[in-house]
Amino acid sequence: MLSKFSLHANKMTEFMTINFKKFNMIQVNLKADNNVYIQILHEEECVYTNHVMNLEELIDFSSLVAGTVEELSICIYIIDGSQKVTVDFEANTILKPVILRGDFHAHTNSSGDGRHTISELVEMAEAANLDFITLTDHNSHAANFAKHPETDSIIIPGMELTNKFGHCNLLGKKQAISNCRVVTYEDELAKIREAQSNGATFVANHPFSPKSRSWMVPIMELTPDLVEIWNGPWGMHNRVAFEWWLDILNSGKYIPAIGGSDFHFEDEGKQIYIPTNIITSRFKSTSGILEAALTGNNAISNTDIEVSFDNNKIAIKNVKETVYLYKYERYKCTSIEVTADTVVEIDESKIDGYLVITLCTSTKRDREYIYISNPLIMKG
Repeated sequence: MLSKFSLHANKMTEFMTINFKKFNMIQVNLKADNNVYIQILHEEECVYTNHVMNLEELIDFSSLVAGTVEELSICIYIIDGSQKVTVDFEANTILKPVILRGDFHAHTNSSGDGRHTISELVEMAEAANLDFITLTDHNSHAANFAKHPETDSIIIPGMELTNKFGHCNLLGKKQAISNCRVVTYEDELAKIREAQSNGATFVANHPFSPKSRSWMVPIMELTPDLVEIWNGPWGMHNRVAFEWWLDILNSGKYIPAIGGSDFHFEDEGKQIYIPTNIITSRFKSTSGILEAALTGNNAISNTDIEVSFDNNKIAIKNVKETVYLYKYERYKCTSIEVTADTVVEIDESKIDGYLVITLCTSTKRDREYIYISNPLIMKG
């Protein structure tokens, strides 16, 4: 956005709106022959202000608590109408991804079967270098309204709706539904629709878990916003969930995938960071994280190996022992042995339907997965 204008008694303010839907930073260049005030507004709330004559600044809005931002308004004005000020102004939007690591499924002692306080969960998350943790107690919003510890970690509110029709997480709202009473199948559908109408994100949990009731509502009946394909330490139920998710992608339906530790206490064999979600977000906030997950900007990992995808190239870094890169397309799977840092080129024109990649520890049928991407390419 580039403009030149004058401010004077009859025009003391210049006001403009910029599209911010895909960005999180603005490079501002301003030159004036006298001081002017600049304000940047989001939904009438001032998120930046300055009193300058010259300004060259990259303004970082990645910490906006409002989360998803579609537009920002820039206001430049003078106080004294007796002066005339000529202004050269340029604003360019920039996307600088924010990489955040965290857990979408954890329980406190408000859960009945959980043993830890919120403070203890946060301490565990910080010790594991996580940036966010999600409170998902069974049929309880209590932890969302409890006093939270002072922390740089993002605490995402949520709950796990738990009944005979399966478990699902309702994320992003302190109180997604008025109550958790579910007797019939129709009650279950109504509760989830209530949560979605209140702005909560609906996650189908551990679809094939042998230890807790799996998600049982058919996808064609009520499509989740997200599906938890990796729950706790890697096991065959996660492998089945992953292949079920691929079948959904094969059908042409796209539901982004996430993981969750489903942590309750240590001696059940789970840890707060297994698996870890690696989110590429615009904003360091609950809504920014959920926005990224809903748009598929998430990978699920239990490895220090770094994977990135840019310009149709998959870059694999920090490889310390042999792993296997699997590429999944519609009804097609190929693998590559990786023994050192590697770059794999992808010809997007030859991809059928979608491209999902994983890292595995072997080529055996019961191999352990240590990394799963969301579709890097999605067609149709």
